[in-house]
Amino acid sequence: MRVLLVAALAFVVVPPPDRPGAPTLPADVPGMGLAAVAARGAGEGAAVCSVQTLREQAGPYTAAQIREMVENARVIVRAVAVDSARAEVPELPPGQFLRPSHEYRIDFTTTEVLRGPWPDSVFTLPGEVGDRDDFNTKAVPYGMVRPAGQRGNCFATEYRIGGEYLLLLRPAAPDSPVRDYFSMTVWWMPLGPTNEQIRGADDPWVRWVRDRLSAP
Repeated sequence: MRVLLVAALAFVVVPPPDRPGAPTLPADVPGMGLAAVAARGAGEGAAVCSVQTLREQAGPYTAAQIREMVENARVIVRAVAVDSARAEVPELPPGQFLRPSHEYRIDFTTTEVLRGPWPDSVFTLPGEVGDRDDFNTKAVPYGMVRPAGQRGNCFATEYRIGGEYLLLLRPAAPDSPVRDYFSMTVWWMPLGPTNEQIRGADDPWVRWVRDRLSAP
């Protein structure tokens, strides 16, 4: 039976950005206000993320914050989801449980490395198989994750086999129960567009990210 790892859920109620009372940005994560607040509150009984509230705003992240998201990504790759299987994750200590999306893996093949090094032509991330495309309907730069991440969990965990994605990766948290198996993660910026489905190298989101990487 699948159960949720409550401590791993990064849910937080936040005020609109650039307004009085917005989260203070920690010095070690410039521009990642919402992500940093969520990460720090995830294991401390943080409140459920109010997606409906965020939908009614212009978006949880400004263009400046999205630029800093790109700067903070350790690796950025275009990759195609090619297969899925149950993840061979290690046995966890008593009291720790896996999120359902950690119980399965998605296998990817790299189509382009925008920021590296990234030597792996084939790699694996946790996730679940979706049965349909899930393109972001907003204008770039996306201020919010694609629709699959707007269902209350603040991250998109589904991938369509055969679909291509732009993945912004960072090392998994040191206390992640599956860090030894999934050393990198796209789930580091709640409600952020870190694993958007794309339409090839000329996709508007890919072009926007590529422009940020080439900017002085």
